[in-house]
Amino acid sequence: MNRRETQAAVADLFGRYLMTLDTVKLDSEWASWMFTPDVAIEFPMSRHEGIEGVADYHAQSLAPFAGTQHLSSPPVVDPDGDTGARFRAHVVSIHVYAAGTAPGRFSAGTIATGEARLTPAGWRLRRLSLQVVWTEGHPPGRAA
Repeated sequence: MNRRETQAAVADLFGRYLMTLDTVKLDSEWASWMFTPDVAIEFPMSRHEGIEGVADYHAQSLAPFAGTQHLSSPPVVDPDGDTGARFRAHVVSIHVYAAGTAPGRFSAGTIATGEARLTPAGWRLRRLSLQVVWTEGHPPGRAA
């Protein structure tokens, strides 16, 4: 795979990850399509390692919300050999609280950094970390 193909494949994978957070059931099938077995995810308030339970980890993070929208800049992708790549992107996440849970919405601007690996099944996310740049509203678990 050449540099441009790697960049396009990893950018597509990251874009699909964000889109699926807003649109599909997060289950073990989703996880196996999205992550390597040794995945490590680091959100601002928590961390998860390994594919076992990663779908539940994401679903629990999104549970307080009636709807979400995750928007990203085009990822900057740096290939690392023939089977790896590192990426970074700006992400804006908008979370609308479910009725009766909290007022309004919670939004955050983050810098996403990560690593993807080419597996026999295709490109998968191996590492993902979100660093908060700004927030608006009240994050889950904090008083309004």
